[in-house]
Amino acid sequence: MSPVPLEAVIFDFDGVLVDSADAYLRAISEAVAPVKRRDWPRLYGMTTAEAVDFASGGTIPEAKAAKLSAEIDVRVGDLLAHTPPARAGAEAFLRAVHAAGLKTAVASSASRYAIDGTLKALGWEPFFGVKVGREDVPRAKPFGDVYAEAVQRLGVAPKRALAIEDTHIGILAAQAAGLSVAALGGTQSRADLSAADGYYDDFAALRRAAWFAHVRWEE
Repeated sequence: MSPVPLEAVIFDFDGVLVDSADAYLRAISEAVAPVKRRDWPRLYGMTTAEAVDFASGGTIPEAKAAKLSAEIDVRVGDLLAHTPPARAGAEAFLRAVHAAGLKTAVASSASRYAIDGTLKALGWEPFFGVKVGREDVPRAKPFGDVYAEAVQRLGVAPKRALAIEDTHIGILAAQAAGLSVAALGGTQSRADLSAADGYYDDFAALRRAAWFAHVRWEE
């Protein structure tokens, strides 16, 4: 069965457009306590406040944790904007789907400060008419709020939109909002991402998917 023709592609931010792990780990380590790259899988899906609680071992009072969370979000945004670590193949993919007339959006549990600053630094702002961060919705992933808000702002039906995700909770969020999901490898294992409608090692593999049969790719 062929996929429903697309009107929009909605990108997760962390891990899909940019490799932001090091920025988060550095910011949390500076503000709270050292966390290592090996800790990153345990932080998947956590809000910044939950990451603060994890890094501190639950020793920081809620009010102080909220203040630290806000400071960490700003620090992450600054780090990403200073040297934005774009994921390989993301820009070429984004340019091609945009040129093909597909609407594009970001739907992420990251802060809008980080999203806006990074896209500006990369020169990608013109590609995204809609950007939804965690401040824009009541609930973060795995709830479907960010995706529901994105398709509403784009003016497309969820069944006409494809989400690109790299984590299990992101897949659950997109599916909760009624979107199909393409999973990109690199953050979690193929088994972890098995709930998606398709798995792709990278953007080069994703562009060969049936969803994009009409897109003209530059070689």
